[in-house]
Amino acid sequence: MSENKTSFDFLADPAFLRTEKIFERAGWVFMALVVVAAMLGLFGNGYLSETVLRSEQFQMKYDRFLHFGDLTSLEIEIPPQTGESGVVAIAFSNGYMHNFRLERIQPDPESSAHGDQILFWFTATGTGEPVKVQFRLEPQKIGILEGKIFVNGEDGYVFRQFVYP
Repeated sequence: MSENKTSFDFLADPAFLRTEKIFERAGWVFMALVVVAAMLGLFGNGYLSETVLRSEQFQMKYDRFLHFGDLTSLEIEIPPQTGESGVVAIAFSNGYMHNFRLERIQPDPESSAHGDQILFWFTATGTGEPVKVQFRLEPQKIGILEGKIFVNGEDGYVFRQFVYP
């Protein structure tokens, strides 16, 4: 007698049905995890993506996860006591800034300079008020990008972002 099974025979096979059910449930669990991760911001804006780099000299809000070609921002706030004579200096490592197209800086810097770092000078607007600066950037490279920010000539702070295709 021949052991050739037809497709209908597999549907009646309990071992096949059990295996199919395991794969189906694993697929549903995987899809649920992807949806939850997306809702939390693993693939863009959200709780997992937004982060803050804090130091005594400043704090910077930025997104960890970016998309190639989409705009993102670095929002930097400097307490009033760290600025000397009404001038605040913010610098980024050259390698980091070359991975982005700088669309806008708000407020406009008083001046800038390029060298080992890209340096911007801002005027403090009032006494007792923090200096708030926003850099709008568009990523030009895919993958992990490491940046370093320097405020008022202090030691640099490293931060990382991941750019999805």
